[in-house]
Amino acid sequence: MSRNFHNLPDLCVRKLFDYLPLNDLVNIHHFRKEWINIQEAACRHRTSLTLMLGPSPPSLINYPFTIPYQNDLFHDECENLNEEESTFNSNLKRIDFTGGLARLNFERLSRSNVTFLLEYFPSIKNLEIHRIDMLSTSEYDQLIRILKQWSPQLISLTITSVHIDPRYISINFANLLRMINATRWPMLKRISLPFNHSHESLNSQLSLELDILTKVEHFELNVEQGKVTIYFALKKFSEKNQLTKLRSIAVDLGNLEEKNDLWRFYLQLEPEILQKFTCFRGMPSLDLLETRQFYSHFVSLKQLELNLCGQHMFTELVDCLEPLNQLTYFKLNAAKLEMNMNQTNVKSIRSVQIFSLTLSSPFHRNKLLDSFPLAEIFPNVRVFEFINQRLDCHDCPNYPFESEQQYDQCIRQQISIAISNWLANCKRLYRIYTPILEYDCDHHRSQWSIEDFK
Repeated sequence: MSRNFHNLPDLCVRKLFDYLPLNDLVNIHHFRKEWINIQEAACRHRTSLTLMLGPSPPSLINYPFTIPYQNDLFHDECENLNEEESTFNSNLKRIDFTGGLARLNFERLSRSNVTFLLEYFPSIKNLEIHRIDMLSTSEYDQLIRILKQWSPQLISLTITSVHIDPRYISINFANLLRMINATRWPMLKRISLPFNHSHESLNSQLSLELDILTKVEHFELNVEQGKVTIYFALKKFSEKNQLTKLRSIAVDLGNLEEKNDLWRFYLQLEPEILQKFTCFRGMPSLDLLETRQFYSHFVSLKQLELNLCGQHMFTELVDCLEPLNQLTYFKLNAAKLEMNMNQTNVKSIRSVQIFSLTLSSPFHRNKLLDSFPLAEIFPNVRVFEFINQRLDCHDCPNYPFESEQQYDQCIRQQISIAISNWLANCKRLYRIYTPILEYDCDHHRSQWSIEDFK
């Protein structure tokens, strides 16, 4: 086999090199020196690059605004989906969280490494740079060198950080944002950026200048430390009619404390601007009255993570969601919620395909979960996630747990009645997740098939 491969014409070897991961392609000449010219040609042909920075890189990449369990929506993509379901998935795509063929691990972003990248990969159009807060101050200059060199040709740019202690962050995120704002980006359509406050200004509110909003079609901003507002940037550019190119906005604005009411500013923007938001995170726990006011304006949201408090009728919550006819992922934190499960004339939200419910119950049985009318509200749900913030089951004979099997049995008992009630009408439901939380016993089964409950 090896001898036959070595005897292949250069054109065939070159084509095979297109299917090599970059981590292998950049080292392939070590196996046979005669391949160095073919290697260079293959590198020059690549248009996508995913840089994973720092030591001991993780096997999977964290994309801040990817819908959780999004790939589960494609498990039956070979089946015939009805028109409604096809419409829901038309704007989603399968994500390769490994980085795929475009991934290249660099422990350090040294000058020599960057020179190699710029010389060997002149055709990059889609660039991802992950874990930039692992960079030293000198490496930050090399990051700027990469962005400036490829800015005329980039179509998509994704930058992420890893949420390390802000006291140890060398990179200045404000300087990076200023550079991005000042750069022309003639071809850029999509940009995803992180932002971290310095340790000294962690508790202060920062209003960001975002000239980049006028240059792209899709904008994402993930604030991992502190809190910021982009309201004034949106207001300035909308008044000048400079956001006509912008089609979608996804933001996590950090911890918008309830007493500051920072989120209320956004309700003053023009409706056509609010309709560009596909994800808005960072709001505090709200009363349903405030929630209804907020989400009646943000009607294009595809992701919603809602923290509610107080006591409410369940139908009131559904009324809040009714305008969100593009909503695909809904996460409800009901740990502090007392809800009257009156199911008379419950409306359905047919677009939701992934539903996550967080409770805080020390018992196997929970009335809210057992009586939750999932099939009536979300008839097209495919994935259900259950999170119990308390697992000190007072009615469990096995507590405290001595084995992973006892833990699994307890979790299964918590959700079994609810799942069995949903099976008849949730025809698409096939996967259940019970994420691992930090308990004394932190190992248990986190993924279940619907077959486990039949």
